[in-house]
Amino acid sequence: MPIDWSKVRKVHVNKACHRYNAGEEHPHRPAQNTFLLFEGKRYPAKFIRGLAYEIATGDKLKSNDYSGGTETVRFFRAFGFSVEYSGKVIGERDNSKIEQKSNDTDIKGEDNSSPKMQKAFLRKLLERRIGCVETEARFNWLEVPDCSSKDGTLKNIYDDLEKHLKTVKWDLVSKVGYKDFSIPGYKLACDFFIPSKNLIIEYDEKQHFTEQRAKSLVHYPSDLNFGFDIDKWHEACANIKAIDLDPIYRDEQRAFYDSVKDILAVRNGMTLIRIKHGDYDWGSGAGKKAIEDLITPKANACISNLEENIEEMACYYSRIQRAYREWAGQFHGHEEVIGWLKENGIDDSRCQKQESFNLFSSHWNAITSPVLYKIIPDCMAGMKNRFSKLYQSFSEDDEILYLLYFIHPVRHELYYFNLHYPNGYSSRLSRLLRSHRQGLKAARTYLHKDKDRRANDSFIRACGTTAFKHLYIHPTTSGRKKPDLRNLKKIINHLEIWEGSLSPDEMNVAMILCTEATKSFESWIGYAPCAINEGPIFTLKENKKHSDCFKDIVKILQETDRNQDIIRAKLKEYYIIEVLVSDDR
Repeated sequence: MPIDWSKVRKVHVNKACHRYNAGEEHPHRPAQNTFLLFEGKRYPAKFIRGLAYEIATGDKLKSNDYSGGTETVRFFRAFGFSVEYSGKVIGERDNSKIEQKSNDTDIKGEDNSSPKMQKAFLRKLLERRIGCVETEARFNWLEVPDCSSKDGTLKNIYDDLEKHLKTVKWDLVSKVGYKDFSIPGYKLACDFFIPSKNLIIEYDEKQHFTEQRAKSLVHYPSDLNFGFDIDKWHEACANIKAIDLDPIYRDEQRAFYDSVKDILAVRNGMTLIRIKHGDYDWGSGAGKKAIEDLITPKANACISNLEENIEEMACYYSRIQRAYREWAGQFHGHEEVIGWLKENGIDDSRCQKQESFNLFSSHWNAITSPVLYKIIPDCMAGMKNRFSKLYQSFSEDDEILYLLYFIHPVRHELYYFNLHYPNGYSSRLSRLLRSHRQGLKAARTYLHKDKDRRANDSFIRACGTTAFKHLYIHPTTSGRKKPDLRNLKKIINHLEIWEGSLSPDEMNVAMILCTEATKSFESWIGYAPCAINEGPIFTLKENKKHSDCFKDIVKILQETDRNQDIIRAKLKEYYIIEVLVSDDR
C-alpha cells in the first residue's frame, strides 16, 4: 500500500515523541545526522517520522520504505518543528536551505506576469508560509474513471460534454478518428499539494475557462463542500470563453479532468482550492496577504458548534436512509436485486434468498453501505468529510462519539427497545461489559509474550474493534470520561483482571481501546446497517437539540430497565419519526 504522509498530523508527532521518552519505542540504529528538536530534546528524526505515521494510520513502515535526510527535514518543517541537519539547526527562517533546488534557472527571461513565473512565485510563498510543498502530485484515487466507475455526477458531466462535442465539432472530430476524450485509468496530477494541511491547489490559466468547463460546473452537487467559488468560476468561463483545438477535443477533456479532480478530492477527504491566473500578483507583497486569505480559512476551517454539526450529520443520515428507501422501491424480488448488485460490481455472496422478500431488513446489512456508495457517492463523501472534521475538532471530547453513535444506530435500537433489549437494558450492558474482559485478557497476553510488541499493533486494535466498540452504543457509559493514559502498553501489562463487573482500571482501558476502534467513519457507518435500511427516519423538531435528547435518554436508562413506551415518548418529544417497518416487529 502506498505511503500517504498527508494522514500524519502534528499531534501524531507529539505522541511519537512521548512514546520515545517513555521508553516504549526506540530505533534499531542510532540516527546519524538528522534530528528533530522538540521541547528541548533531540530525537532521531527519521524514526519519529515513521512512528508518527504508524500512530496515524496503524501501518508500520520499514526503514527503507521512506527517506531520511532532506525529505524528513522538509516533513518536520512543514509542521513548524526545528530540525538539526548535518550539524546545523534549521528553523523557520532557514527552511529554504534544505528545499529542493528551485526551477528559477528554467524560467529566466520570462515576464514576471507570465503563468510560469507566477506559479514559481506562488510555490515560493507557499514554502515560506507552510513548509513542504509537492508539485505535480499524484494519488492512487485520482485517476480518470472508466464507464462502470462513473457515478451519477461524473457520468452526467461526461455525457453532457460528449453531447456538446458531437453536436458542435462532429465534422472535425470524425475526420481524425475520434474515439473518446477521456482516457480511463489515466493518473491525473495536481499543481501543488501541501501534506501538512491535506490541501491541493490548482492554478488555472486562461485555457481552463471554457464553455465546456461552464457546462461541467452546472452538475456539481450542492452538498459537497468545494474549496473555491463555483459561481465565480462559471462567470469567468462565460466571460473568457477560451478555445483550445489541439487536439480537437481538448476543451472537453480538460473540463472533465478538472471535474474529476474537484469531485474525487472532496470524496477522499482533501481540500482542493483553485486560483485563477491574474487575480493576484504572487511576486508582490500583496501575494503574501492573499495566501493568508485564500488558504488559512479553508485549510484550517474550525468547527465551532458541536450541536450544529451533529445536526448536519443527522441530516446527511436521513438523506441516505431516504436514498436507500427509494433504491429499494424499484425491486420486486430477490433475483432483481442480485442482478443489480452484479451489474454494479457489489459482492452478493452474503445475500441469501429470503422466505419473504423484504429489503427493509437486517438480512441486507452486508450490501447497505456498498449500495449507498454507489447510488449517492457525494452524500457519503460529504458525510465522511464532516465526520473527520468533527473528530479532529473535538478529539479531546468524548461527547462527540456518543452523539454520533446516538444518531446511528442508538436511536434505532432505542425505538425498537424490546427487540434489542428483551431482558432489559442493564442486563445486556452487563453481559457485553463482561465479554469485553476477554479482549482485555487477549491484549495483556499478547503484550506479555514479546517486549517488542506495541500497544497500537494490529492485534491490539483488533481487540478494540471486536470487543469494545459496543461501549458507545450504551449511552449510560458516557458518564465515564476517557482517561489520559499515555503509557497504555505499561498499563495493560500491569492490569489486574477480575471477575464480575469491570473494575475502574479495566473500564479505563476498555474506553481507550473503544475510542481507537470506533473513531473512523467506516467503523461508524458500518455498525448496525439495519438502522439505515429499517429506520425509523428521525427529523429534529424546531428548537430541539440532539444533545438534550441524549441526556434525557441517559436519565431514563439509569432509572428504569424495561421502558420502550417511555423511550418512544421521549424520542417523539424531540423528533418527527417516520417508521419504515412495523412497530411490532
